Amino acid sequence: MIKIELRLFANLNKFTPENSKNYSVEDNITIGRLLSNLKINKDNAKIIFINGVKKDIHDKLKNNDRVGIFPPVGGG
Repeated sequence: MIKIELRLFANLNKFTPENSKNYSVEDNITIGRLLSNLKINKDNAKIIFINGVKKDIHDKLKNNDRVGIFPPVGGG
């Protein structure tokens, strides 16, 4: 197991686990698997940052990574 800091934004916030600042996940987990574990549809996670760098659902997490996930953003 590794620990990550997890931040979910906008309408994804409701999926945030209680211990999101020190969240335990399995070693070598991908963002896609993390989303699945959190019951978040992959289509609802459009912008993903790991340690401030834009990534995608295939990237793997490492211990102490900071993860931010944003839903699709609309504007006019």
